Amino acid sequence: MGDSFFDAKEHATDSPQNTCLRPATPLWRSIDDTQQVKYPPMKQHHHLISVALAALLLTKGISASASSIASSRSSRRLRGGRRLSSSYAKAGKQQHAAFHHNSNSKASYDGGYIHHDDGSMQEEEVMQIVFVAPTPPPMASSLDESTPAAIINDDTPTINEEIDSNKCSMSPSQHEAALRQLILTITPQEVLDDITSPQAKALHWLVYDDAIDPPLCPPMLNSDDDDDDDATSATLLERYIMTAFYHATNGDNWKECSAPINNVDNNKCTRTITAQSSEVLSFVIEQAFSDTPQQHGRKIGTNSWLTSTPTCDWGGLGCSYTTTTTTDSNSNINNSNHHNYYAIDQIEFEDNNLSGTLLPELSTLKQLKFLILEKGHLSGSIPPSYGSLSNLRVLDMDYNKLTGAIPNELYDLVELRELDLNDNRFSGTISTRIGRLSELVYLQVDNNEFGGSVPVEVGGLNELAWAVFHGNNFTGEMPLSVCENSDKASPPGKITLLSADCLEDGPVVCSCCDYCGEAL
Repeated sequence: MGDSFFDAKEHATDSPQNTCLRPATPLWRSIDDTQQVKYPPMKQHHHLISVALAALLLTKGISASASSIASSRSSRRLRGGRRLSSSYAKAGKQQHAAFHHNSNSKASYDGGYIHHDDGSMQEEEVMQIVFVAPTPPPMASSLDESTPAAIINDDTPTINEEIDSNKCSMSPSQHEAALRQLILTITPQEVLDDITSPQAKALHWLVYDDAIDPPLCPPMLNSDDDDDDDATSATLLERYIMTAFYHATNGDNWKECSAPINNVDNNKCTRTITAQSSEVLSFVIEQAFSDTPQQHGRKIGTNSWLTSTPTCDWGGLGCSYTTTTTTDSNSNINNSNHHNYYAIDQIEFEDNNLSGTLLPELSTLKQLKFLILEKGHLSGSIPPSYGSLSNLRVLDMDYNKLTGAIPNELYDLVELRELDLNDNRFSGTISTRIGRLSELVYLQVDNNEFGGSVPVEVGGLNELAWAVFHGNNFTGEMPLSVCENSDKASPPGKITLLSADCLEDGPVVCSCCDYCGEAL
């Protein structure tokens, strides 16, 4: 090629995907037989992209303009993501030179000036090529034959792929992919793919907005070394679940503890969990935490939600120090690995304007003992998956707008002490499987739309102290087994409060009830 070290026309025709335009020394190249642009050494990096693109435009007969823009040495990002080094001319000063591909036009660069073939000279500090075309080319993930390429192929990440040192030394796309892989173990892909879902909003917040320091890092994709990640993964999943819970219950409209607005946390948060809401609950809580290690104790949240503090510091949450054990199945030695972290064991909100629906992923909080969401506007049904909360002691969702039947899976919660569902819109019947809840102390289902009869199995609940059934569509006679467990029986039983719709000519006959439809 003689003294020409770069043939732009050949490059544009044969290798449109090639994004590396690197002329070699000497610092000049022939555009064609009549046009030549010379680069002074100090100006090379300022004009490399402009001239390369100009060459492509000239070879394809496309008109372009070169403009001089205000000076400040800085970096400009194209929307496509690559960083282009540029230098801008003095503020407020713009100069333009038009180039057209024809045999009579000729220009050269010399020491900061452009010499035209008519003898005129123009000062030019920076040449920035701008397309003059009726319709801009569409943005695409990859270049094609019709899209001129003038992108430097350096090691600078794109604007959407820059490494963020506060995000686990991953690019946002890598971070999201790794986190998505973890989340898909508890959330269906079709739910996560719906950008309007609480789960998708939670994923986005964790990747792009969560400022917790140090960051919670998901396991690397396709990593085989998961042992050291178990506690972190559990903590990260809990943070994801509670963030999704926030969006599912319209947390921005809560009375207290909502996320800060514009990074200003001016939302008061007095929603600490209450351990003494009733005599029964006080007893239940005392028993529930009797096995909590005293040297670690519990964490009680008092901060606003979606802040940079640990999840257990968010108001309305309680956490206990937990040890999980995993076994290395790949080892010939029977190794057990212990991982310690604070796990969420209590979610409690009363009269905080929660609305929306119940999040199914709460069922994966295996240490959860108290789920108390009273006096809100929650609607929909109780997810059947809540039946897997094997440590749950209290399920209290009174004064909401919940509908549907009690899922059969809830009768598998053999550790349950309190089932409080009054003043909702539940329907269906009380299953005979309620007899499985042998530890139940407090049963309150009044003011709903339940029908059928009170199951005989209720009388076999030896720990039952409250059984409140009025304000429903129950019919028939209160089972004798229930009356025999009343404190009015001889010998006295444990039930101290029993109610039903048992007024004269009422649908329920109950000779042992303490209340017959009256407000308690």
